[in-house]
Amino acid sequence: MRQLAASITILGLILAPVGALAASFVFDNGAGNSDWDVAQNWNPETGFAAALPDIGAPDTFTVGDAFSPTQDAGSQVEVGFSGSGTATLNIDTSGTLTFEGCFAGRNASAQITQNSGTWNVGSVNGMGWAFSAAGVLARYDMNGGSLNNVGFTYLCSAAGASAVVVQTGGAVTEGDGSGGDYFMMAPSSDGAVASYQISGGSLTINSGTDDIGIGETVSAWGGPSDGGAATFEVVGTGPSAITWNGNTLIGGAGSGKGKLKYTMGDGGVTALDINGTVSLIDSPLLELDFTGYSGSGDITLIDNDLADAISGTFSGAPEGTGYGPGDRFTLTYIGGDGNDLVLVDGGVATPGAVIYAK
Repeated sequence: MRQLAASITILGLILAPVGALAASFVFDNGAGNSDWDVAQNWNPETGFAAALPDIGAPDTFTVGDAFSPTQDAGSQVEVGFSGSGTATLNIDTSGTLTFEGCFAGRNASAQITQNSGTWNVGSVNGMGWAFSAAGVLARYDMNGGSLNNVGFTYLCSAAGASAVVVQTGGAVTEGDGSGGDYFMMAPSSDGAVASYQISGGSLTINSGTDDIGIGETVSAWGGPSDGGAATFEVVGTGPSAITWNGNTLIGGAGSGKGKLKYTMGDGGVTALDINGTVSLIDSPLLELDFTGYSGSGDITLIDNDLADAISGTFSGAPEGTGYGPGDRFTLTYIGGDGNDLVLVDGGVATPGAVIYAK
């Protein structure tokens, strides 16, 4: 029988040729249709069912405009549940996606790109957002729209796992503070590598009592204890707000170290606004890149909103360490209103001082 070469439209679903097993499937069934009408393991011979599918490698699924797939069952969606290569989910819609939970990169590498739309995760029982198991890479590129995850977040938890988040825009909210809302980057293995880079948009983490861990296992997992290599990077002043509501643990022991990295724009960087304790455990890393900087004045790195002091110091960076060209800046853990991490431009830190004498 001659292979069918044309694309097929069923229930408003535009599909690639049936004969193309490693195809790209575009789900766009028009306004008013709220079901993702694809069987969990799609097979052109068995037809379709109203279920939100797992995505195996190397397939690419694109959620188009005016399409709002919803999952209301008690299981998570897996991007990269099987196969080889990379499973891809593109979100280009003016609608809303609702996932009970999402695991990207359990058995195969995964790429999720969001350019628009609203993505709700963990809406029923707070299952949350998990990235990368052993031996695979999971990446999320956030360029626009909004991600609202009311559950937990962890970025790679096993040796050989890699997780990357690159945010250039949009609004990301992790957790709602109701319990079980821990946020962890490389929490449990020296062989795990995780990074989160934000250069635009906003990020809000609401961990409640479950902590925020960068290269550190949080209390929800029995921590604090040493994790893998985790880097959280702020690029310039493009991010409108970076707010962490919860106790923050940045760990540095073992071969994998937690790291805060700040890549200065012309006017410095957007500060981390942390509402909770800040604990620097076993001398984590602090990396400051002044390549693109030509401004002046003090630069706040962490705005520590509570009255508590920052606990611990970064590796090789005690109070008064010089940074920048010619050690122009002095690092202080007692800046701002007395407990903020600040680079003082040509000044000397005074405990509790709001403005430093120049």
